[in-house]
Amino acid sequence: TGTLTAGTVTLVFPLIKALDIEDIDIRAEFEVRDLRIPRIAFDRDLERGVVKVSLRNAGLTATGTGVLGDIEARIQQETDFRNGGPNDIVAREIISARADARQLAALGLDGRPLLEGPVQLDLRNETRRNGQARLSVRADLRAATLNVEPLAWSKPPGVAGNAEAVVLMQGGAVTLIENFRIETPDAQVRGRASELRQNVPQRIDLTSANIGRSRFSGLLRPPAQRGTGQWIISLTGPVLDLAPVLARHEVPEANPEESAAAQLVARFERVLLPHQREITALEAQVQVNGLGVMQQARMNARLAERGSFTVTITPNGQRRAVNITSDNGGELLRAFDVLKTIQGGKLSVNANYEDSRPAATLSGDAVLEDFVVRDAPGFGKVLQVMTLYGLVDALSGPGLNFARATIPFSLTPDALTLQDARAFSSSLGVTAKGRIDRRND
Repeated sequence: TGTLTAGTVTLVFPLIKALDIEDIDIRAEFEVRDLRIPRIAFDRDLERGVVKVSLRNAGLTATGTGVLGDIEARIQQETDFRNGGPNDIVAREIISARADARQLAALGLDGRPLLEGPVQLDLRNETRRNGQARLSVRADLRAATLNVEPLAWSKPPGVAGNAEAVVLMQGGAVTLIENFRIETPDAQVRGRASELRQNVPQRIDLTSANIGRSRFSGLLRPPAQRGTGQWIISLTGPVLDLAPVLARHEVPEANPEESAAAQLVARFERVLLPHQREITALEAQVQVNGLGVMQQARMNARLAERGSFTVTITPNGQRRAVNITSDNGGELLRAFDVLKTIQGGKLSVNANYEDSRPAATLSGDAVLEDFVVRDAPGFGKVLQVMTLYGLVDALSGPGLNFARATIPFSLTPDALTLQDARAFSSSLGVTAKGRIDRRND
């Protein structure tokens, strides 16, 4: 629908007695304002169109501008008036526009919080006589910001990036995102989305995802409604890179409006940690709240040198109880950059996070049995003052053997605080309290 403002009509026909409409060659050129094309894409109407129209017997061509949702767009449309079968293409549209993440979300293309900022869009749609349509979407992401917060990965504005998708529709409503691809210099994600409800996919299959050094595939099920419910995520792959996440000095504040709780099942052959360390054969089941904090978890993995560990997190009133066991406590503490001076030992930790916010303090007791202390210069200085020179030499050589240590502690991203820790061997007993700066040591 629209308002015809100006135009010319030319009729060319043979001078015969029995004249049919098909014998008349109709040619018209005119301009239409306030054009409305119903359900042109994503079940949305193109409105407030201003187009120039070229009309022929066989069809119509229109070029101009309009508004899709609240996105101003340029449009070219071709419509075929001829008879044909149900699978014949009867309309083609080419739409180009510049939109931000909020405007795209209004169309059902909600990429937040992964996507922020402006995107240049190129949409090409073909509609068949039976109502089926195929929409090809291309997006230039150079001016946009991309964030995968759980992996501490981002693409800033100005860095090249693009995305493509093929969307199948019926009667203007999306039925399947047949495939999609997102690509930047150090990331490439491919997949498909299905089980759409009001243009929102209820199932996203990641056929391949390479983000930084991470390599995986998986299945994502978004919440039925934004802001409520939780994501259900299953990931598996050869490599998960957690080094950037664990190396962060500040824990980013989550935006409750852009975040959602998640239930994650993950299996990875290797997990990369800071300082070129890694663990292997990770299996994890994790429940995360809307702030990105683990509320409940069970994880087990193998350590790089030898041994393994298990971590469980369970709700405990307003707090979260943590239990950690390992048959190589020193390697576990070193792998996660807690302590570097312990070798070996059987570790058992029972502790609690004080609340469910990011960077909450973890306090509790650790018990370590049959371990060795090596390369501990601070400890060595204490022993020198006590004139225990043989023990000082042992610290820098084979190390000091301890039968058992009981360590009340508090752990934050900044520091490990020991509270009346006790360790003993057959010839030495030690008590200690103090603070270890995790940022600088």
